[in-house]
Amino acid sequence: MDINKQIAKNKQMGYTGTSIYGGYIDEDYSNDWRDLRTKCDLIQKMVDGDGTTSAILDAIKKPLLSAKYYIQDDDDVDDKVIQYANDYFFINQYNGFKQLLSEVLT
Repeated sequence: MDINKQIAKNKQMGYTGTSIYGGYIDEDYSNDWRDLRTKCDLIQKMVDGDGTTSAILDAIKKPLLSAKYYIQDDDDVDDKVIQYANDYFFINQYNGFKQLLSEVLT
């Protein structure tokens, strides 16, 4: 066999793996996953249409939403300041921290 044919036969074509830039994997074969707006729409369709996806999200969100949140006092801070902060953020707010957390997790 001719040496040029042997070299051409063993020539590498393409590459494998994923190039990682700055800690984010930004390569995807589908263009739908590259744009943030279409990505969010696709994820919402998956959550609405697939019970397993919805259950996984609920398993992550429910413990966070059911937890009791409070500001823990420090020796250097006055107890009245801690009580005021706890009341302001977690008790007296109409749309308080739980509402904010619920919207963030959606």
